Amino acid sequence: RLHLHPEGDEPGGSVRAFEESLRKVDRLIIVFGSVAEDWVRERLGDAVKFAITSRHPLKSCSVYFAPPRNKSDNGNFKLPLLPVYEFDSRDLADSQTFMRVFG
Repeated sequence: RLHLHPEGDEPGGSVRAFEESLRKVDRLIIVFGSVAEDWVRERLGDAVKFAITSRHPLKSCSVYFAPPRNKSDNGNFKLPLLPVYEFDSRDLADSQTFMRVFG
């Protein structure tokens, strides 16, 4: 089941709404488009903090690069406690990537 969380400009302004959305899912996919890399990092940090403090079973996080990433972008969002899968539209045809992210 897919749950979309529309986002504003500042992650801190809608942390409670974000946490409510996280309660409904066990996998998180952040779309990395026209925002700063720091914004994505902060949102991933919010998700991990929520998962730990609320004991919520968040299985994985993913970052979807829109538009497709450059090769130098790979591995930017590693976390110590949860796997972070990075993918773009070119990776969706690969069944292994698809199963890691959506399986």
